[in-house]
Amino acid sequence: MTTFSEFKLLPAVHKALEEKNFIEPTPVQEKVIPHILDSNQDIIAIAQTGTGKTAAFGLPVLSKMSDVDQSIQTVILSPTRELAMQIADDMRSFSKYLPRIKVIAVYGGSSIQDQIYAIKRGANVVVGTPGRMLDLIKRGVLKLGGVKWMILDEADEMLKMGFVEDISEILASTPETKQTLLFSATMSRTIEQIARSYMHSPVRIEAKLASGKNLAITHQYMIVPARDKVTALQRYRELNPGMYGIVFCRTKREAQEIGDAMLKDGYPTGVLHGDIEQSHRTRIMEAFKKKETSFLVATDVAARGIDVAKLTHVIHIGVPEKFESYVHRSGRTGRASEKGISMVLAHLREHRALKRIEQMNGITFQEIPVPKREDIIKADINRYVQSVDSDFEVSKMARKYVDEIIQNVPQEEMDGLAKKLLLHAVEERIAKYPEKEMDKMQNRPQSKNSSGIRGREGSYGREGGRGGQGGYGGEGMKTLVISLGRRNALTVPHLLGMINEVSRGERVDIGQIEIGDTQASFEAPSNFVTKLCREMSANRFRGQKVYVREGAPVRRSSRRR
Repeated sequence: MTTFSEFKLLPAVHKALEEKNFIEPTPVQEKVIPHILDSNQDIIAIAQTGTGKTAAFGLPVLSKMSDVDQSIQTVILSPTRELAMQIADDMRSFSKYLPRIKVIAVYGGSSIQDQIYAIKRGANVVVGTPGRMLDLIKRGVLKLGGVKWMILDEADEMLKMGFVEDISEILASTPETKQTLLFSATMSRTIEQIARSYMHSPVRIEAKLASGKNLAITHQYMIVPARDKVTALQRYRELNPGMYGIVFCRTKREAQEIGDAMLKDGYPTGVLHGDIEQSHRTRIMEAFKKKETSFLVATDVAARGIDVAKLTHVIHIGVPEKFESYVHRSGRTGRASEKGISMVLAHLREHRALKRIEQMNGITFQEIPVPKREDIIKADINRYVQSVDSDFEVSKMARKYVDEIIQNVPQEEMDGLAKKLLLHAVEERIAKYPEKEMDKMQNRPQSKNSSGIRGREGSYGREGGRGGQGGYGGEGMKTLVISLGRRNALTVPHLLGMINEVSRGERVDIGQIEIGDTQASFEAPSNFVTKLCREMSANRFRGQKVYVREGAPVRRSSRRR
């Protein structure tokens, strides 16, 4: 077993690692650290989120930096301000015993004047987002002529977010002689183009977990209709009272709605998405890290860079649109020898997507049943009984009142009184959990708990199906046509997600769905037709205007599947 003590790091860096109890390096650290220490060759490192990339580049770079040269020696680019702040904090902790090394973070949403002042006071390591970094370069404040290490963290995310031109300008502002270290979860064509243009014969290092597995993470899924997702999440939390985790949503609206619903029902929850101002985001994250809130409901982009220790759960509201995002998200739990659970709240049409994630990442999902009302009532009663049965400090006033009551109750009636008190406590707990719509549903399709995903057909119909076995086709249903198809990358989960987005919790039973090359059709109840046409047509899909109208069923695409 390799340990950090075997690396030729500075004694001051080793001292900081010992205080942090860092003993055994992760795979990416074991491969990257020696290379940076012993070579000036550029690196492309392929590694997933949560694998310890900051230490992989931070420890060796700090060990090679000069504490005499007070110019900017290291620049680190990250896709979001949260990640930039997290990297800066880590770099400060690694350089705790290197007093002449100064680390600052620059990012949008915060005072640029304060950041300019910090740079002018002196900085050796600058961590930041591409937009703010380029702004400071153009203002003549950030001078990169002396940069020796250029690090691009989460490069694939930066490129997806449209920062390719900014990154190119920043790289062009740095010396040819620098060492460039690029870290990414995937190897895209754009990253290859960046490598060809700005890197010199880079060595490629892959440090993915074997087959995508992390044995500390248990992967679960629950089949839940969209209308019941909040209730299912609340009940799952009731059955797991020690939960401390992140809930991932696809859209800002969904994140806000789920966060508001959780808060309304008394669950301490924070919400993060693109419309939250930076000052508020900072307060939300501080509260979450201090465990003042046990839930953080967030969109993917808003959650980039969030690194919180000891998360017990990662919850996915629906299967991520990009399957590789599942591993990114899940990697936030099950760290540092801790166990974690990654659970997907999926709807009936997403079982194929779950199966695909299994195949891509070598993991196995376990299906868990949707919690019933009686399950959470029993769990609450058991917790109450255990609390009564446990030793706890009783005040003198309480003893006084109980003694007075006992004196007035004949011994033979004590058992009856105790039973009445328990019945009263149980009734209170039953009242806490009113019956929901999902409790009234009978005979919902549900497979037995299993390891792996089984195919299922349900109330949403089947893609390309004919004959109506899985749908609600027929009387009371009309066919709607949407101006998107396979050429627009439209899938059944996307379409159902758009319908759920505008239905706002109302039950809309969707019948047969057909995805054509340029159009798609779906059956919907007649009373929802006007609303779906109007509200879906007011949205966009991947930047493209959407049109929904009544029409004839679209012919199935001839594309092989």
